[in-house]
Amino acid sequence: MSSEATTLLEELASRIGATDVFVLVPVDDGMLFNVDGVGRGAGWAGNVTLQAADEPVLARAVAERLVTFDGSHPRRVFGPYWARKAAAVAVQDTVVVFGGDHLEVASAEILATAVSIRGAAMDSVRPTKLEADQAEIDQARRTVAEAVDLDMSARAVHLAASAATALGCEYAAVYLREESPTPFIADRGWRPVASSEEVTAAILPLWQAARQGPVVEQDVSQSARVHRPLGWDDGVVSAAAVPLGSEGAAGVLVVVHTGIRPRGFTVLCTRVLEAIGEAGTELLAT
Repeated sequence: MSSEATTLLEELASRIGATDVFVLVPVDDGMLFNVDGVGRGAGWAGNVTLQAADEPVLARAVAERLVTFDGSHPRRVFGPYWARKAAAVAVQDTVVVFGGDHLEVASAEILATAVSIRGAAMDSVRPTKLEADQAEIDQARRTVAEAVDLDMSARAVHLAASAATALGCEYAAVYLREESPTPFIADRGWRPVASSEEVTAAILPLWQAARQGPVVEQDVSQSARVHRPLGWDDGVVSAAAVPLGSEGAAGVLVVVHTGIRPRGFTVLCTRVLEAIGEAGTELLAT
């Protein structure tokens, strides 16, 4: 997208106080795909794909054309996106979602702005964005490999720290089945108030689930696999896990987002986490 087109989307969004805009276009079988936007909508372009019928806010927008909410606390709007204020507008077969703390949810301009946004937005993800996404994955792999000269414990901590940093998470933990019953952790502003044994007990269900492949819980309040001290009441809003080794033979890598910066995990987040898990498996086996 040209800088002029980007500026236009930002100007349109600013009319109603939106800092995030998502343009979700239809693809096969009722799926919606984020192709463009503002703020997180731009940053996550190409990395949000979801079934509209499975997302209450989007499903209501399709049926009613306009859905808004204005809450005192952030809530999940759709997929990985959380916001305190949001509006979802159906524009023909596309859904435009606005979000931000200063969004004017009662504005009479929301519908017209959504139509203008759709008209100005891209119809596909720009190639430079796809290239940047791949570069992010490659960099995550390289960062993990930097710990090759460290001992096993330090490698595990480095692996957790690499995941937390790459995904902007407040907490990450590496559980190694044969190495230690105590998880190796990296905290970036949040840590569970619990013993190591309690944290391990909360990690084990995620390890069991991740043995079949990556696990993503966009809203832990709705999950039966996330328990205290990594649960909703502890401040966690979303969680993800990937196996270390074939079917998690070596262990599991777990990352969480909290209420400090509430959000979930995009397709790119999952790809980055998988790449870190694969590189971490190699690192820990060396």
